[in-house]
Amino acid sequence: MRLRSFPKPAEAGKINLTPMIDVVMVLIIFFLIVGQLATDRLEPVDLPFAKTAALPEPADPVLIHVVRREDGVRVLSQGVELDVQGLASMLRETMALSPNRPVRVRADKSLPYSQVKPVLDACREAGVAAVSLATEGR
Repeated sequence: MRLRSFPKPAEAGKINLTPMIDVVMVLIIFFLIVGQLATDRLEPVDLPFAKTAALPEPADPVLIHVVRREDGVRVLSQGVELDVQGLASMLRETMALSPNRPVRVRADKSLPYSQVKPVLDACREAGVAAVSLATEGR
């Protein structure tokens, strides 16, 4: 009498790791690109130097960038270009939500004060209590 032979079972539990490695690589590339974009949002500003150290300010100020470009002076806040009236209305809305929130103006040191003054006037017009000009320490 002949013994019956059964087929050998295939190796159990093999998991294909290639799709998981592909997904992890895509996630790594995504986070590298997003991290780079997050640091590119600030406009480069050549700040003036301060002779004295400034006192620490409360956290989370509203940042306003005043930058000189070939086509004139640009005013930016939170990555959005604004005119003086738009800046004043944005600041009014911000101050309505948190009245004690400070504002920090980052103006290029090569700009004359006459081009920064409208930004400071818009802050005053919006009722901002604490406005400071950003400087670089030595």
